[in-house]
Amino acid sequence: MFRTFIRRTSGFTIIELIAVIVVLGVCLAPIGVMFYNVLSQYAKPESIQIATALAEGEMERVAGLSFTDVANEGPTNFSNFPNYNYRVIVSTLAGQPDTTQYKKVEVRVANSSLGTTVSLFTIVTIKQKVS
Repeated sequence: MFRTFIRRTSGFTIIELIAVIVVLGVCLAPIGVMFYNVLSQYAKPESIQIATALAEGEMERVAGLSFTDVANEGPTNFSNFPNYNYRVIVSTLAGQPDTTQYKKVEVRVANSSLGTTVSLFTIVTIKQKVS
């Protein structure tokens, strides 16, 4: 008794499917990296705009403080913007004859997820009342 085997010619073998998956994986990996880079570049302008607005708000707050209250702060996270933090850096103003009258203030806002940092600078001085 001879058995005859019917050979099916339609469909794919398991080896062909594995080969296709490997080729697609090798081809799609660089495309995925490129897609990620393009998307991160689109997010940066918005991140810079938000960081600038937050830095301006912190600079206004610091500028409203009395001269003696202006001091180093942070890093502190913003409550409404969890990926952003700010830092206030106070230093002496070089080149001035009396460095106790002036302070150089930097407000630095950073986005931890995108690596964006915005810095604003100002100079504060002792406010004297004029009679």
